[in-house]
Amino acid sequence: MKKNYGLTNTELQIMELLWAEKRPMTFREIMDVAKDEWKKEWKVQTLNTFLNGLQKMGMIRAERSTSSPYNEYYALCTKEQHIHKWTKEMVEVCYGNSFGRLVSAFIGDGKLSKEDAEELKKLLK
Repeated sequence: MKKNYGLTNTELQIMELLWAEKRPMTFREIMDVAKDEWKKEWKVQTLNTFLNGLQKMGMIRAERSTSSPYNEYYALCTKEQHIHKWTKEMVEVCYGNSFGRLVSAFIGDGKLSKEDAEELKKLLK
């Protein structure tokens, strides 16, 4: 199962690129990666739509580049921070923000393994 953490496949692909680069990337650089590495034949508007969506979600920010006519885009959070935020939202939406209901769903009709029980005890201390 592919883990998208609440993002579409393409949104995640763009975020993975920005997280890996750890620096602002111009629109042109992202478009070049999409074409050369991902084999996407996007029009400018297609990439622009994805980048605008990520900005609206608060995942990235765009700033005018000082060295080119293109905007530079950078991630506003790390992958770990995004996963944490997404997980908290999932628990809130799916389990009414109840840790007990989450654990109940996790173990289902079974019981926690000894290892899982010990790990849970450590977390609760």
